[in-house]
Amino acid sequence: MMRYKVQKIAFAAFTFLFTMFVFLNTYEVVFNKDIAFASSIRKVSSQKTINSAIEEFATKNQTDEINASGSLDTMEYLEVPSLNIRLRVEESRKIGTLWYERPGALHRIGLNKNQHGATIDYVLYGTASWRSITDPDRIEKGVTANVVYNGGSSSLGFTVTDKKVLPIGQSLIVDKSESRQLLLIIEKPDEHVFYGYSMELEK
Repeated sequence: MMRYKVQKIAFAAFTFLFTMFVFLNTYEVVFNKDIAFASSIRKVSSQKTINSAIEEFATKNQTDEINASGSLDTMEYLEVPSLNIRLRVEESRKIGTLWYERPGALHRIGLNKNQHGATIDYVLYGTASWRSITDPDRIEKGVTANVVYNGGSSSLGFTVTDKKVLPIGQSLIVDKSESRQLLLIIEKPDEHVFYGYSMELEK
């Protein structure tokens, strides 16, 4: 009889802890809060790299050429067909002054706007993992990536024009193009490096 009661108590405790874990993870995602013991969002390591990219591209010249492209504020996926890569894109997450991510996804940050107020260039940041991309080194200069947006009904092609592998915390310096650009930052915290790519809109 005592053994049966112990099993019931143990099962009830496990159920309660599991329910609390699910609740805390859901709370993190919905309210964009960093909760101890939850793992739905995590602080990225490349804080300085992201912030320096935002500051650097704030000075990019505005040109008429990039007005014709559709808005990418609704981007949902970044695809690299030749490498069979498809990464989900979500809105960036910021708590206080720090950038966070949902593991397995990329997050977008608008960098600057043209004279009509449309966001032109973006940073996309994320972490290499089995849920996203296991080996970012496979992405090379010249590779074509597609940005899927508007509920999957539209896409734009971008070409990788620059690639760098740098220590985490270092700035990602790339040439500013007159075309629309994406800066892709994929970090590998266990190796203390990040992969940085500049992608330009295909003409």
